[in-house]
Amino acid sequence: MQTLDQVEPSHEAAEKYYPRAGRAIGWLLLMAAVGALAALLFFFCYGVFMAAAQPELSPADIEAMISSQAYNPDVLAGVYVTQFVFLLPIIFWAANFTDQRWDKTLAFTRVTGRQVGLWLGIWAVYQLLAGVMHTLVDVPADAFTQAMGERFHWPMFLVIVLLAPLLEELIFRGYMFKALRHSWLGLAGTLLVTSVLFVLLHVGQYNLWLLIQLAVFSVILGLARECTGSIFTPWLLHAVNNLVSYVALLFLGASL
Repeated sequence: MQTLDQVEPSHEAAEKYYPRAGRAIGWLLLMAAVGALAALLFFFCYGVFMAAAQPELSPADIEAMISSQAYNPDVLAGVYVTQFVFLLPIIFWAANFTDQRWDKTLAFTRVTGRQVGLWLGIWAVYQLLAGVMHTLVDVPADAFTQAMGERFHWPMFLVIVLLAPLLEELIFRGYMFKALRHSWLGLAGTLLVTSVLFVLLHVGQYNLWLLIQLAVFSVILGLARECTGSIFTPWLLHAVNNLVSYVALLFLGASL
């Protein structure tokens, strides 16, 4: 059965308006740089706010206080919202071509309830196997999951369940997937590269076991994107996965 991507024009015709792999890597590096600058901008503004609120603090005191709040949900939510605001226009800009609008590049295509149900079932099996792994392997808690499990936090909840899945899927299963899928890498190479990049994004946030689990999840997201031809399927799976993980972390103390 052909996917929606496979019934598009030939490779030669597509060269006019598909994002190319080299160009896509360039855009990805730009996004990484803008994301880092957005985080720095947030911390700079946060430092200015702290200095105005507590004039007695020295620059060293402010720096120490900011460092101590690296996993504070309020700070993390603020950083991610700032990055989201700066990165979203860049993604749409990169995906917009003369002969192809951004919605086509990013695969804003409708999916059927049957397709969604199938992939939710596959995700449920993945979660079941992940749960079995957690019972067999002593997965150490990391600072990020510990901080998220301390209390419910509305801004962080919205980031984890809505903003993070949207932004990450637009980048990895949207723009990057489209660029790499029509290159010499093919499907297998595209799944590998996007999964490696996806995992690298979360290095420092999760421990090794959770990063391995995240790599498997990324492959599932890529296959969902390939088989349904739509960004909505991996976005929904990502959002549901984060919702279940966050609820489990809060009420069960488990990181899925």
